[in-house]
Amino acid sequence: MKGMNEKFRFSIDRGGTFTDIYAEIPVEPYYRVLKLLSVDPSNYEDAPREGIRRILNEVLKTDIKRDQPIPSANIEWIRMGTTVATNALLERKGERMALVVTEGFRDVLQIGNQTRPKIFDLTMKRAEMLYEKVVEVKERVRIFSNHMKSSQGLFPSIDEMKSQPQRYVQGSTGEYLEIITPLDSTSLRNQLLEVFNSGIKSLAVVCIHSYAFSQHEQQIAQIAKEIGFTQISLSSDVINSIRLVPRGLTTCIDAYLTPLIQTYISNFLSGFDSDFHKNSKLHFMNSSGGLTPISSFSGSNSILSGPAGGVVGYAMTSVEELSQVPEIFSEHKKLQVIGFDMGGTSTDVSRYAIDSGFDFVYESEISGFLNCAKQLDINTVAAGGGSRLFFKKGILYCGPESSGAQPGPLCYKKNGHLSVTDANLFLGRIVPKFFPKIFGPKENEALDADLSKNAFIELNKTVNQWTGAGNKNNQNNNQGLSTGGVLKDEDLALGFIKVANENMSRAIRNVTESRGHDVRQHVLSCFGGAGGQHACGVGKVLGMKWVFIHKFAGILSAYGLGMADIIVEENVQCVELLSDSAEEGEEQVNEDVKRRWKELGAVVRKKMDEYGIKEDEIELEYYLDLRWQGTDTVLRIRGEENHGKWREKFTEQYKREYGFLLSKRSIRVEQVRVKGIGKAKSGASEGIKVEANRAIVSLEQGKTVAEDKAKEKTSVYFSVTDANTGVETAQWLETPLYLLQDLSYKDIIPGPAIIIDHTCTILVEPLCKAYITQNGSVLIEINMPNAQRESSKEILSPSKNEASGQEVEVKVDMIELALFSNRFMSVAEQMGKVLQRSAVSTNIKERLDFSCAVFDSHGGLVANAPHLPVHLGAMQEAVKWQIDYYSKDDKWNEGEVLISNHPEAGGSHLPDITVISPVWKDGKAVFYVASRGHHADVGGITPGSMPPFSHTLEEEGICIKSLKLVKNGLFQEEEIRNVLSGKTSHKIQGSRNIEDNVSDLKAQIAANQKGILLLSDLIGTHSLHTVLSYMKFVQLNAAMSVSQMFHSLLQSRDKDSIKTNPETGAITLCSSSDSLDDGTEIHLTITLLPQSSSISSTSSSSTSTTTNTINANIPVYKCIFSFEGTFPQSYNNLNTPPSVTKSAIIYSIRSIIREDIPLNQGIMTNIQIILPPHTILNPDNGRGIVGGNVLTSQRITDIILHGMGIAANSQGCMNNFTFGDETFGYYETIAGGSGAGRGWNGESGVQSHMTNTRITDVEIMEVNYPVLMRRFVLRRGSGGEGRWKGGEGVEREFEFLKGLKVSLLTERRSLRPRGLEGGGDG
Repeated sequence: MKGMNEKFRFSIDRGGTFTDIYAEIPVEPYYRVLKLLSVDPSNYEDAPREGIRRILNEVLKTDIKRDQPIPSANIEWIRMGTTVATNALLERKGERMALVVTEGFRDVLQIGNQTRPKIFDLTMKRAEMLYEKVVEVKERVRIFSNHMKSSQGLFPSIDEMKSQPQRYVQGSTGEYLEIITPLDSTSLRNQLLEVFNSGIKSLAVVCIHSYAFSQHEQQIAQIAKEIGFTQISLSSDVINSIRLVPRGLTTCIDAYLTPLIQTYISNFLSGFDSDFHKNSKLHFMNSSGGLTPISSFSGSNSILSGPAGGVVGYAMTSVEELSQVPEIFSEHKKLQVIGFDMGGTSTDVSRYAIDSGFDFVYESEISGFLNCAKQLDINTVAAGGGSRLFFKKGILYCGPESSGAQPGPLCYKKNGHLSVTDANLFLGRIVPKFFPKIFGPKENEALDADLSKNAFIELNKTVNQWTGAGNKNNQNNNQGLSTGGVLKDEDLALGFIKVANENMSRAIRNVTESRGHDVRQHVLSCFGGAGGQHACGVGKVLGMKWVFIHKFAGILSAYGLGMADIIVEENVQCVELLSDSAEEGEEQVNEDVKRRWKELGAVVRKKMDEYGIKEDEIELEYYLDLRWQGTDTVLRIRGEENHGKWREKFTEQYKREYGFLLSKRSIRVEQVRVKGIGKAKSGASEGIKVEANRAIVSLEQGKTVAEDKAKEKTSVYFSVTDANTGVETAQWLETPLYLLQDLSYKDIIPGPAIIIDHTCTILVEPLCKAYITQNGSVLIEINMPNAQRESSKEILSPSKNEASGQEVEVKVDMIELALFSNRFMSVAEQMGKVLQRSAVSTNIKERLDFSCAVFDSHGGLVANAPHLPVHLGAMQEAVKWQIDYYSKDDKWNEGEVLISNHPEAGGSHLPDITVISPVWKDGKAVFYVASRGHHADVGGITPGSMPPFSHTLEEEGICIKSLKLVKNGLFQEEEIRNVLSGKTSHKIQGSRNIEDNVSDLKAQIAANQKGILLLSDLIGTHSLHTVLSYMKFVQLNAAMSVSQMFHSLLQSRDKDSIKTNPETGAITLCSSSDSLDDGTEIHLTITLLPQSSSISSTSSSSTSTTTNTINANIPVYKCIFSFEGTFPQSYNNLNTPPSVTKSAIIYSIRSIIREDIPLNQGIMTNIQIILPPHTILNPDNGRGIVGGNVLTSQRITDIILHGMGIAANSQGCMNNFTFGDETFGYYETIAGGSGAGRGWNGESGVQSHMTNTRITDVEIMEVNYPVLMRRFVLRRGSGGEGRWKGGEGVEREFEFLKGLKVSLLTERRSLRPRGLEGGGDG
């Protein structure tokens, strides 16, 4: 690259801890690399500027002082990625700001989508709003959407609207709007003056439907400017797309952070001479991976400014180097890469493919806030070098807590915490002498390996005591699951490394397998300070073949900035449909879309010109956001301005991602987009082109490096798998250590080995090989053993004694227990992602009203992803019922999938349809997987199938006890359509939307199939014997956690308040009761019966006997939930199936434990539920139950938590709201206030306890349904007073624009939610 440029180019990544600089310089070696502390006020004011000063002085032999302006004559450009905005948001250090919003919606952003972040967190705490004050502006428009044109009488004709321009306007989408309430500028000015005088100078302005009609927002901005506000963020400018809440929250982020960014830029530039803007250019990386000039860099597009450079860096360097390796890239093998950026606090993973480019998201959450600006799809998991290590209730945990940079891991010598870095250091994977000496109180000492080692020794004493291995006799009078022996200190540390690798692997699966990509076909591109130590381990977990580590991996975010393009994107909302082209048989867009492309293209070119990009350096790309009519799933499709084959591309991508296509539906254009690309000019980016024509060289042409190249040898602890037998052992191995600078092109380094670079340590594990590339980077080949991986530890001993033929007891390994706990949960989570991705209905795809779970061969719950609590116990009962049913009268064959929704068969209410699939192994069902989704309509007497006045089950919809939905692998579409239509039962009104029902059932089958594949893979990797054993171990671990919870509750009580039966020893934990609004009483007594000192379970099968014993130093209790005294069943629909009561109990217990324990059948191991027959909690078959699932379930939860003194009552219902006619049905649940507890206030406007579904955005509702929402606010003063206040409810006011059938199924209208410990009622 000699002579490529005569000026300096600086690519700078300013992180929270370090600032990395990659500088292109005009002399050999044509680059400099520099790393500085981001904050070092005793030495310099600004780290990026200081780095520039040092490099200029070094190269030019000048002496620019720190207090002198830096001359810009020799600087061509500066490119920067920064976490300044991100850190300000995390630390809440942005600009003081206020929100201006349409009157009647002051709390709409606080309510958000009404969900709580963690379903088992009783505090239900959500992020505090960024704004200090709210101004409700008098203005309102109503949109006449094309979707409702067929509804006669809803709005005037086009001619009538054109004749009244003061009342009707055509919006930017092409749709007409009615100005119901003109902007009241006088009232607004007075309110804004009051805000301004309070010291607030920044505003976020959010008006309903401003994506189509922005005039009111623009008028507000003009008034605010006249008053003196310095930052005014308009939602129509920040993110011009439909959905009020996401657009509003993003606008708040913009108003909160943009002033801070502008201040930072101003301060940075103040250190240069006055000619900077004439001589040089300053660009910042935005969240979407493109560079933007300072005039366009704002709060909303800056959140991922720091990590985005790394994503561009690994993508471009992978193309540069790996495209020349035939083993990885060829005509038949497309290059696909996973970015793996492991830092101190967290790990970022992302995906890049050479044929499709980067993956993007348009909705993400940071620090509790939704940001809908376009950004690279970066999945963050709380597992980094600083992730803290814990042993809780028999399971190893890695994170999510972090030790941070201060105090850091223990080895930092700052009184820190045991962390992943300590584990790597203890196992020899980090060598202190080759690590910077920046630790200790004065930050001048090396890492302290002894501190790490001693901490693991102490923790392992606790582990071995818990498992009973520390007892010489290992008898059943000690604590823990019965295990196979003493755990070595090194094995404990290695176990934590494996847990961390498993956590990071789950994040990688989220960006690959959950979206239809095979993770094994990807290269793992590793960068960041800690990634090199874990790359091989993570690759092995995922079955990946290759790991790539660039020579600048330690500063790849900075290096990537030099390879990035300048990006300008413009878009506009649209409501057109794709149309056919008769001329060429291709899918064509209409003239209106072409006009919009032309207009947007002109805007893009103008901005590029202003940024100094020449016409011949600009590339334009044309996009359409497309979706099936009547659905909310949008796909962004790239094509040509003419003849783009849009339908073909859309359906191809849709089928690839979701597995099926929708018939008889039009394709709607949601957004028209133009993307302008100003191609990068840098040594880094041009290097790709320079090297692109070099010869393709096979890795086989390399040579094994001579041992004398090793700097030294060190001892490292590895888990080693025999290549022939697959037997795994752990041992210390003598390991050569190489310096990367001493290695040459074509060198091959067999594992085990350590390769040290200036900024990272690379671990090459046994059986792996490292290759040095032409550019000096490292490519690692992961070689897996030929035999099936099988541990040699006692836990995986053969199922039978070879001599006697007797089945052998299986012992538990605490490390594998933690890993399998993660693995089972990951299966359920991946099922949920497939279901959400594949579903059509708003209920499942958008409101997330579904659950997915894994069950054992008897139907016992193994893992339930944290979806909806009301499904927890109910799904298990549904699976058990089907197993029992087919064991008697029929046969459940391979290739068959069942569905059911009947309460007698474990159903919750009829809209919740459960799809169940067995996992077969050698002709036997060894597991079951199931998905339950709420279908918007299954018939019945009202649209939405949630009738408030039903008396019988048949009035509530189609009832299915058991139906084979798939036979011999074939979907029984005709049969299910007949059932859903009511043809098989003339008494029942059929579904009003069978197309969505069928599509969602197919999505549920797809989710189940994903679970089957993952479980089959787990069995293939670890053996059926092992998987079944750990299934039981995980369940028993949950049982022990419940026992400890009850013991802790007793310990916290005043002994005088505990009532104990002197004869039986039974302890009455609580007696509680409450009434429904109709006076029906529910009574509960919770009694604890002390048991023997262990919880035991034996599981027999044809292959093994697994005997497990939980032995604790704490008492073990049998807990009885007795509902004796509860009133008889009701003639209304508040009757509750027993499975729903079980769900409420599981949810309550899991919430009280307050730790992330596995959610499975083990929770109920020592729980007995007494439900007297013919009562409201155990009704006769045929009774109405729709309200029991959504109302009575909430009352049961309130009774449990209030009776045990945990929390005051929450709103006590789900407020099920439906409307529709014979052509459609709409359904939603409406949030309220949650109950307070000792130490926390209740949360306002949130879904509580048994549900956590989202609510439909006001703009989406008004576009799709004949309704106008008038108000959506918190109900002030409704929460209940006390030391800790209850959360407030909501007011949601509608105006219907045509005659519809409307119903509200609700409770707590006559009896108030009760306070706790003297607190006020709600």
